[in-house]
Amino acid sequence: ASDVYKRQIEAWESAVECGMDPRVAMTRIGDACLSLNDLPGAEESYREALAKGYDKWAHLGLAKIHLRRNEKSRARDILAMLLEKEPNDTRVILLYQQVEK
Repeated sequence: ASDVYKRQIEAWESAVECGMDPRVAMTRIGDACLSLNDLPGAEESYREALAKGYDKWAHLGLAKIHLRRNEKSRARDILAMLLEKEPNDTRVILLYQQVEK
């Protein structure tokens, strides 16, 4: 499975070189790093995506990283902000409920 995620990272990096929106690609790279449990790599990718503008998926990824690190208050802060912007998003709501347990 790890080879699949490593190939995904390479594919997204190539997509950026071919002109894809780097914000989207960096979010996807962050997702692949998260799947590999490479929390520093995932965090770096998500933060790079967010440096290029708002991205719900990058924020969700950061919240998941904080949960894995048992940093519930930091995850809660991100999810509370997302709930304001995305009040009907089921993924945001479910993750927020998970933090509140």
